[in-house]
This record gives sequence, C-alpha cells and structure tokens, in this order.
Amino acid sequence: MKQSDSSEQNTERINSWRHANREHIDAELSRLRLTLHRRILWLRQLWKRDPLQGFREWVISDADADRLLAEAQPNDAEAFYARDTAAAEWSRGIAAQRENAQSAALRADAAGSPPALEILARLFHLDDFDRDVLVLCLAPELDPSFERLYAYVQDDATRKFPTAHLALDLFGRDYFARDRDAWSEAWKYFVPEAPLARSRLIRWESAGDGTRCGEALRL
Repeated sequence: MKQSDSSEQNTERINSWRHANREHIDAELSRLRLTLHRRILWLRQLWKRDPLQGFREWVISDADADRLLAEAQPNDAEAFYARDTAAAEWSRGIAAQRENAQSAALRADAAGSPPALEILARLFHLDDFDRDVLVLCLAPELDPSFERLYAYVQDDATRKFPTAHLALDLFGRDYFARDRDAWSEAWKYFVPEAPLARSRLIRWESAGDGTRCGEALRL
C-alpha cells in the first residue's frame, strides 16, 4: 500500500470519528433538552402562578408557600410522566435519543475510538449519572439557550447554571427514585471525593449566599 493511500485512509477514519463524536454529543444534548421539556410539563401543573410572579425575588406569596408545603416527592413526577400523554411522548423521545447516542458511539468505535464522553467515563470511572451531570454542565457551553432553560426549571431568573439540585431533579428518577436508600444518598455524587470533583471534571462556583447543592456547577 502506498504511503499516500495509508494517509488518506487515516484522514478518512479521523473525519469519520469526528462526525460520529459530534453526533454522539448532539444526541446527548437532544436527550437533555427533551428531559427539560418533560420536567417543565410537570412543573407547570405543580406551580400555582399569581400576580406576584414578577416580584418573586422580594415576595413569598401564599401560592408559593402552598407549593413548598405540598412537598412533592420524586415518585410524584414519575407518576405524572406515566399518565400524562404529552409527558409520555417526551419520554419516548428521550429513549430514542439515548438509542441515537448509542448508535453514534458504535460508529465512533468503528472509526477507531470511543466518543469523547465515553473516553472520559472510562478514564475517570464515571457511571451513567456522572455522565449525565457532565452533559448538564457541558450543554450551556455549546448552546447558551440552555442557560435560560436552567433558570426556568429552577424557578429563578438568576440561576442560569446547573446545580446538584437540578441534576437530581432531572435525572434522579432514572437512577434513584425506585430505591429510597439510594435516593437519600444521591448527594454523595457531589462531595469532593466523588469521581467528577476528584478528577476535576467539574468544580463548584460559590455565590456565598446559598446551600452547597444550589451552587453553580462548572466544567
């Protein structure tokens, strides 16, 4: 085989990997967007809006207090996703994007290497929840529209960033909701000794005026 032929084949493999890797990331971002959409459906039926909505930073209304006292559980959201037609449709879309990501990962493997997210997961011993948190932090770096979506689902216009609370709200039902003991210990994913923080894949960005789990998570 000529050296030029070998070089062309190598370039073709690299380009194939890059294309598959981008498709893998795009599928993960699409899955996240659909997960946010499904969460918004749940929140809209849970929230009670009122004329004081525009002054939420300064006023805690009766409707806000009622909502906070209702103490919705993770299983409540899961039950809503199962019975609501629109939410069930988004759930099917989420599953489809997961399959798209897996297909893209196979194409990347065929081109010579796993996609970038999978490489990180293997190097730093991340499980599926860790990977979802990593995508949650990556998304606004690639698409600023995620910042406004994060603020919306966290019911706070100033909170345009991922938090541990947001990660658990979005992904907790997939990993912990069926096991109360696992759910109560899910915060351990965010301690300094956990893989994401220990490996310095994410960092805390403190505003100094909230709880640890409400602070910004950054790549």
